[in-house]
Amino acid sequence: MTEPVFFASLFGLLYFTVRFGETQSWGALIGAGIAAFAGALTRYEAWFLLPFAAIYLLIRGRGRRWTGFAVFCVIAGAAPALWLAHNRWYFGDPLYFYRGPYSALAIQGKANYPGRGDWRAAAQYFFAAGKLVVGWPALLIGGGGVLIAFFRRAFWPLTFLALSPIFYVWSIHSSGTPIFVPTLWPHTWYNIRYALAFLPLAALGAAAMVQLAAQLFATARSGKLGAIVVVVIALSPFAPLLFSSNDHSIVFQEADVNSRARRQWISEAAAFLRTTAGPHETFFTSFGELTAIYRTLGIPLHETLTGDNDVEWAAAVARPDLFLSTDWALVMGGDAVQGVIDKARLNGPRYELARRFTVKGAPVIEIYRRTLIDANQLLPQTN
Repeated sequence: MTEPVFFASLFGLLYFTVRFGETQSWGALIGAGIAAFAGALTRYEAWFLLPFAAIYLLIRGRGRRWTGFAVFCVIAGAAPALWLAHNRWYFGDPLYFYRGPYSALAIQGKANYPGRGDWRAAAQYFFAAGKLVVGWPALLIGGGGVLIAFFRRAFWPLTFLALSPIFYVWSIHSSGTPIFVPTLWPHTWYNIRYALAFLPLAALGAAAMVQLAAQLFATARSGKLGAIVVVVIALSPFAPLLFSSNDHSIVFQEADVNSRARRQWISEAAAFLRTTAGPHETFFTSFGELTAIYRTLGIPLHETLTGDNDVEWAAAVARPDLFLSTDWALVMGGDAVQGVIDKARLNGPRYELARRFTVKGAPVIEIYRRTLIDANQLLPQTN
């Protein structure tokens, strides 16, 4: 849930770009670059915003048009460059995040879903998620305010804040990023939180409505009262959350529904290892969801051997008889670790199944413990 950090960066970038257009100050330009840098290290949709912000600064710049454009590009562009370098250094592929085994493309694969290759369905599912996440009142107020802002020629704020929703509709259509909502087929919860991208645009529209009310009644008090009314109406669908422990937001429901099985096996596996694993013992494991077990137990990641260990991992996978020496191995549903453990049965080291956890709706989790006797020692001796 990095959206709050991203929203802070988003509004910071919007503020500083507008301020630069008005003042042409170096402080505003550098502030825009820093805000863009922070956003690009937070979420990928911030990368989508960078060229639009750079073009705006280029158009609005006067005496320092090209210099300001270059300064912004250097500061803001450093974030994607650092991330590409990080992926190249650790995984050997600068686009590992995009096409690696944990990427959206790899997770979704070639499986079809509503909105893939269909702009109308992509927009439909994203807007349906927006109604559930932001609420109808906020969308209506925001939509009315967007029209007011448009007629008042606030083109850059409107365009800028509309880019994130456009990015997600495009992602549903072309990038293997589905959004499932309980109100539409297949009536499940998946990636609903992405519709929070509507929130900044709705906030801008709500502000325009409040400003209009203050101008119509020509008093500061009317502006304050209008702001309170707008906020109350926008939040009205979520009022039950304040008074009932049984009501939760749709984003919380998504997290709850999709993690029930995972939370169960994490709890059971952690409880087992808490009573059997010794201090500073090591684990051969995939990264991903199994990492929650180590987090629960307070086991530092330097006591695990995962794919992020690069050379050590590759050596253990290729020749477990020579390079695999961890005390434990954790397997999830026949992952790469399972294949290595099966290979190790031939020439060692030997791992015995210590516990298996089977939870409905989740892959089987198996925990293996290394024995003191290697497979080679169990073979019959010949003269």
